[in-house]
Amino acid sequence: MYEDKTFLNDKNTFLKKYLLRGLSQKAFALPQILILAIGITITLVGLMNASINRLSTSNLSNKELQAKNATESAFNAVRSLLNNSKSGAYYYYWLMKSCSSTIPSSKVNIECPTFGGGLSGSQWPGQPILGMFRDPSKIYWSDTNNEWCAGNSPSTCKGRPVAPSCYYLGRRGKSNSIDWNFSSNALSQLINGTEKLIESSKNSLNVQSFDIKSTDFVGDEEGGENSIVLTGFNSIPSNIKNGINATNKVRANIQVYRRIPDSGFAFLSAGENFNDINSLYLGDFNMKNQDQAGSIIWRKNIDPLKDYIECPQIKRASGIKDVTKLPDENRNKGGLWVQPLKLPPKPKIVNQGKLGTVWNPYQNPIICLKDGNTRYFNSNCTFLESAGYTNYKNKDRTYTIDDLVVRGKDAFFGVVTNDNSKVTLIVRGSIDLSNGGRICHRHNTAGASCGSGKPENLAIIFQQPSQNKISKQRLFCSPNGGINYKKDPNRNISSNHPNNLPFNTLNVSATGERNEYFSAFVYAPDTTFSTATPKTEYYSRAGADWKLVTNIKGVYSFVFNPRGSVNERTPIPFRNINGDLIPYTVESDKNSWDRRRHGFDDTYIIAVGKKGYSPRTDVNILMDEMALIWDSTTKNYFLVGYQIQGKEVRFVDKNINGKLWRYNLGRDPRKRDSRGDQFIHHFGMELRSVSSLPKDKYFKGSAWVKNACFDEHGKIVWDFNNDYSTNLVKRYNNSKYNFGVPYYRGKTIEAWDTLRTFN
Repeated sequence: MYEDKTFLNDKNTFLKKYLLRGLSQKAFALPQILILAIGITITLVGLMNASINRLSTSNLSNKELQAKNATESAFNAVRSLLNNSKSGAYYYYWLMKSCSSTIPSSKVNIECPTFGGGLSGSQWPGQPILGMFRDPSKIYWSDTNNEWCAGNSPSTCKGRPVAPSCYYLGRRGKSNSIDWNFSSNALSQLINGTEKLIESSKNSLNVQSFDIKSTDFVGDEEGGENSIVLTGFNSIPSNIKNGINATNKVRANIQVYRRIPDSGFAFLSAGENFNDINSLYLGDFNMKNQDQAGSIIWRKNIDPLKDYIECPQIKRASGIKDVTKLPDENRNKGGLWVQPLKLPPKPKIVNQGKLGTVWNPYQNPIICLKDGNTRYFNSNCTFLESAGYTNYKNKDRTYTIDDLVVRGKDAFFGVVTNDNSKVTLIVRGSIDLSNGGRICHRHNTAGASCGSGKPENLAIIFQQPSQNKISKQRLFCSPNGGINYKKDPNRNISSNHPNNLPFNTLNVSATGERNEYFSAFVYAPDTTFSTATPKTEYYSRAGADWKLVTNIKGVYSFVFNPRGSVNERTPIPFRNINGDLIPYTVESDKNSWDRRRHGFDDTYIIAVGKKGYSPRTDVNILMDEMALIWDSTTKNYFLVGYQIQGKEVRFVDKNINGKLWRYNLGRDPRKRDSRGDQFIHHFGMELRSVSSLPKDKYFKGSAWVKNACFDEHGKIVWDFNNDYSTNLVKRYNNSKYNFGVPYYRGKTIEAWDTLRTFN
């Protein structure tokens, strides 16, 4: 029955050649210790064989035991082969079904596993190809509730791939495609109908071999059980083809576990669905410690038919400035991994509304401002580090807010936590930390340093409003850093309509002056996370009763009165003269104005204000409410009129009631006693230099978001602390929160059934 006579010439020839061949694959090679282990296993089988031959048992019993040993040895060898290494590829085949080419066509439906394929024919486990393992990167998990495909047709999106198409991008600066054809073809030799020799020698009285009939995985990407059916043979060396004198057919059910090593844990995850193409921009990304291990997961679709083109482009597409600042993939430390892995579910808020929580279900916009020694805080800015902490030091707390705006140098929103008093911050709007403002998370006392709080003790969970799926795709990462913006195709519908606005955002343009950290677990898979810092010369001082410019939903927004009523401090969007929203990006607004018509273009909005009482004559000729904008091309500053219309602020481009809509302040509106300085003062504006603000931003914890768009205004420093992942799982008592790049292990044998008696 052996078609290849070379199996007789060398002990364990097939497995030896096969495993050595695997070593040529650099990134997914079998470690040599594994080959040694398999060699020891088979050598032990040989010793058992010799011992059995010396036993004073019947010849029949001898042959039966030889066949049984062949089965057990084959199973151990296959298990060792698939459990190759943490950075290997073969372990993905634990998740596959297969069927040997030796199965007669009349018995395929009986002896082969149950296959499928869905509408596309490629959904897991795919249609069977007898004698072949399918390419796992071309097999897809079914898309439950259309979460990944997001309305795309089955021909366009088949689901999330079982296996990745690309290697890690790390310090080598390369992310080549994985040669799954090699792996599948190599492993298919186990089920191609040719018996595989386990042990033989010229002096041996018995030749052992095996044949795998099928593998049948039942489960999902989180693990399950694989049932392997194989047959062990014992033969007479002098008559291999016709000399089989014993067989042993066995089904071995083995539990398959998914494990996430420290190098695989996702400290940053970007990408929510198939449509998220430009969902990551890393810019000047750095690790706090260059020896730390962890992963950045880019949940981005890679076409497995074009992976040889798309994988090498990951470095450029990610916008990473210096790959040497990524984890070291050559030392199995992790790196940038591109695969749409399954995200953990939204954390359950089990104690919401019960004793020990702070539950505010009503509209609650919070604005925290500071300028110099003057602080404009409402009580909510410090509640979670004052009474909201001291009264609940041994109880977890839940706090609900809408929009959170923290602006001005040294402004902060304070939170104190400890291991017995964790905080869940439910955000129903956007967060804007700008111009030096930050979230100050402290450990155990309000006197501790900002960022000293353990990140697993502060969870920030975004709840997006019910909006059209089109709105969800309005924001993405710019190829130059920061957020980019797609125009609203339905701009003519009511401005109050929820489909008219992008989804909420988290903007962290500051974390503090003294290497202070933004320390939290951010769960926001449908939210855009950015560090957007517009490239301006000045920013506006923030005051308690002054009108305020902020960034909500990724667009410029307006606050009528920061310490007024709920309606007065709820941000509303700016719109240009065409009715479009104005994106808050690191790049200037090029769509609001026409230089030939208006005299300026490429603008940023710096401040907004209202004319004071008893204005001087030259100021009185201007509109009552005006914004300060900067033309980044000519460097000139302009006052431009606007009108508040319901729940939006709209710029004008014509004189209204005899008042001028535009006034050129020149290049230096801060020059003392200059006309520009006097004019902006009359409108309640004061400017501060952006050069005085900290540039670098520091993060601890993890952020799992739709878009992660860092700009190039300073470094992004991330602390890949491996204790954090353990503590996060402990907080939620759920291993799914150890989210990251998996490997699979066949470990516990659940059943070992002999399917046929010995011949």
